[in-house]
Amino acid sequence: MVSNESGATVFVESTDPLHFYTYAVVPIDQSEERVLSDRVFSQEGQVESAITEGLYRRIFHEEFERLDEYVKKIEKEEHVTGRTVESLQNVGGSGYMTPYYFLSSSAVNNEAIKPVYDLFMKDPQVSTEKLRAAYNEEQFNPSDFEVVINLFMSNPGAEPDEKVFNRVVNDIETMDDIPKGTYSVFVNDNTVLKQSFEGIKENSLERSTPDEIVKE
Repeated sequence: MVSNESGATVFVESTDPLHFYTYAVVPIDQSEERVLSDRVFSQEGQVESAITEGLYRRIFHEEFERLDEYVKKIEKEEHVTGRTVESLQNVGGSGYMTPYYFLSSSAVNNEAIKPVYDLFMKDPQVSTEKLRAAYNEEQFNPSDFEVVINLFMSNPGAEPDEKVFNRVVNDIETMDDIPKGTYSVFVNDNTVLKQSFEGIKENSLERSTPDEIVKE
């Protein structure tokens, strides 16, 4: 929980049946020191998008496991690392995230995943097999689903390594067994911006909009 001007922002991690991070704003009547539980709210579409990303991870678990194996391999072989799990859990988590990447998607205009989302909302205990069967692959548009890989140099003071950056970009371009969608790649130095906890800065190396890597 983090205090804000009118109450508190509560950061939440869902672990079952889907894994994702989200948050809610809890208003507090400070004059009466009373939590206004009937006025709790979140940013429009934020929770829905988080659920959608968790569903992508669930129905394409094999593809995501290969992506996870790859980024962990990069961390072992190169002088890069991801964010700490604690930073995601405490204040940095939004949607489906790992220390190395996060997803960006929406259930609103995404015709491929919308039947999966609707089915899950009717029955959160529905099986993964039924969710996967509901996915409308013919309506898939890579631009509706983005994977953002965000790596940091592991050594303090080190500038982003162009060799590592080029390796990750080339690897993602050639891999055919990872989730479909558009991919952005960022390699940052060892610091984050204190105000936003973001690592992307002027010296970051990036391959992103409008030149994302497209996997169809």
